[in-house]
Formats: sequence, C-alpha cells, structure tokens
Amino acid sequence: MPISRYSNLAQELYTGHDYDFDRVIRGLQRLLWGYIKKMVIADRVAVIVNEVFGNWSGAGYVGFTVFFGAFLYGVQIYADFSGGIDIILGISEALGIKQVENFRQPYMARSVSEFWQRWHITLGSWMRDYVFYSLAFSKPFGKMQKWARKKFGNETGKTVPACLASFIVFVLVGIWHGAAWKFVIYGVFQAVFVASGTLLERSYAKARKACHIDDKKFAWRFFQMVRTAVILTFGRYFARGASLTDALGMWKATFAAFNPQVLIDGSFLELGLSVKNYCFMWIMIALMLAVDIAHEKGVHIREKIMARPLALRYVLYLLAVFTVIIFGMYGPGVDAGMFIYQGF
Repeated sequence: MPISRYSNLAQELYTGHDYDFDRVIRGLQRLLWGYIKKMVIADRVAVIVNEVFGNWSGAGYVGFTVFFGAFLYGVQIYADFSGGIDIILGISEALGIKQVENFRQPYMARSVSEFWQRWHITLGSWMRDYVFYSLAFSKPFGKMQKWARKKFGNETGKTVPACLASFIVFVLVGIWHGAAWKFVIYGVFQAVFVASGTLLERSYAKARKACHIDDKKFAWRFFQMVRTAVILTFGRYFARGASLTDALGMWKATFAAFNPQVLIDGSFLELGLSVKNYCFMWIMIALMLAVDIAHEKGVHIREKIMARPLALRYVLYLLAVFTVIIFGMYGPGVDAGMFIYQGF
C-alpha cells in the first residue's frame, strides 16, 4: 500500500465519515479496475514472463525473445503493483478515507528521472525527505559543492552534490528491494541515468538546439518515452532475474542474435499462451494504456461514468465484474492473492 505519513493519514482515520453512496460507487469502480489490472492483465502477462525468465537458458531464448520477456515484466509489475494500489485506494475511498496517489502514468515519462517521480510516489517522497535532503544539505556535501564549483565551474559544480545524493538514494532503493547483488546493480543502473541526466542536462539542451530539435513536438516526446521504456526494460533484467549472473547472462543473450522476425512469425505463441489469450492480453494492455493516456490528459474517467445514465453505468459495472470472473487467470500455479511487491 502507499507509504502514507501519519500527519496526512491520521485525520482521515480518526475523523468520522458520513455515508455517501456516490463515493462508495466511485471507490468500487476503482477497486474493479484494480482487479482487472491484477487478475486479467498482470497474471496473464506473467505466463510469458515466467517462461522467459525461468527457462531462457534451457530453451535457448535469444535476442528479441528475451527483450520481449523483460519488457512484459515491466507491464506485469505495473499492472500488478498499481492494480493492488487501486484496490486499496478504492476500498479506502468507499469508506471515506482519502489516501495519496502512488502512481501517475509512469510510462508517460520522458526520462528515467521523471519515471521515478511517477512510480511508487510515496516511497520516492520518503526517500527524498529523509535521505536525499539529509545528504544534499549536510555539511560534507556543502563543502563538496564549494570544491566542485571551483573545480568545474558554478553551474556544473552546484549539481555535483545533488547527483551524488541521488546516486546514493537509488542504490538504497535497490537494496530496499532485496539484499542481493542483483538489486544493488539494479539501483546503480537507475542511479547512473538519473544522476547523469541531472549532471548533463545543459549539455543535452545544447545538443538539441544544435540539432534543431523542438522538444515540444509530439514526435520528440514520443521518442523520449520509447527511449525511457527501453532503458527501463534493460534495468528489469536485474529486478526479475534469478541472480546477478542470470541477469547478465540474459543481457548477453539479448545481444547474441538479431531476430526481429520473431515479432511476426508466431514464436511468441510458444511461450505459454494460446492465440486467443495472447490477443486478449494485448487488447487489455492497450485498454490500460488508453486509460493512462486519458488520465495524463486530465480526463476523469470515473466522473464521466458517473454522469452516464443509470442503466449504462450498471451495464459497464457488470461488464467489469464478468471480465474479472471470466477472463481472470485461475488454476494451478496462479495465486490471485499474491502481489509482486509482497516480496519487497
């Protein structure tokens, strides 16, 4: 659940709340969407992810097949984690308890740094307030800034302590995920891109200007989002791989072959899902993406649904319920009550 501060949550818990039917319905809407993301999307995607990460060496998966598995792990963990948060926030809202948001369309991010400002927001807020600020405004870091300004100039020098503090924060975030070297490297991987993005921001701006790139154009923003998703996907190897050795082996396997033909020759249908399930998986991923795009544009979907005629609203609610019942993943090896972040 979100890492809420006592000062923010205490009043919500201790204050009485009057019954509000519309508020209950809005909360249940969010809860249903959370179940769809978890049971219909995340648990379905998990079939392919588990096959690739669990059997990449034995089955000889290489190139795009390995990358595809890592990419889908990013989809799985987002649907799984944000779906669980939606369930929690939906129940809380139905009871009149307002909690802080924990996600803000992370895959709309245009840089790794921005991604982490949108992903697990409450953890990022905690790390910022209790680790980053404590380091960045400490006396040793103040002395470092003075030294860096003399050594590298005023503009670059003043960012050096912030970059080092960010680096330390992300290493700690990696360790927070687990006491294993793969998580340490995962944190370092993120830290390199976050810190370098801050340190080289002015250089990147000059390069864009020299290349006559308009960073307000959709094509450039789209490129930045795709670039960020690719970087994050390579980071997922360390988060999901069985060990650091396994993760590095999968990196090597990814670059061992250039086989884009597997995207269209049906090879992915050998990774555990039937054709119907595979197609349905992409339909639901597209739906999740469409909802995120709408939210990014400021569209309040639940409010729009509440404004529709009663009969249409309940058709949509029943459709959502039966989507979970009919298309949710059930059976051996599937535990709908297990969430990935329970392990963290």
